[in-house]
Amino acid sequence: MDRKKRIEELENLRQNYLALREFVIYYKNALEYNENLQNSQIEHEKENVKVKKLVLTKPFYGKNLVVD
Repeated sequence: MDRKKRIEELENLRQNYLALREFVIYYKNALEYNENLQNSQIEHEKENVKVKKLVLTKPFYGKNLVVD
């Protein structure tokens, strides 16, 4: 009886280990996906930056600045 009980306990422990391992792999993949998503958003923000060059046609004294 003790041997059967021990075998059942080991099988239960094995099933729990396999389930836990599956959750750890799923969590690791979710973290990697989240990191990749954040990196792609940062790169996307960098790509969409447009810089307009400021050219002054008149002397600028700090007021009435008009940028076309």
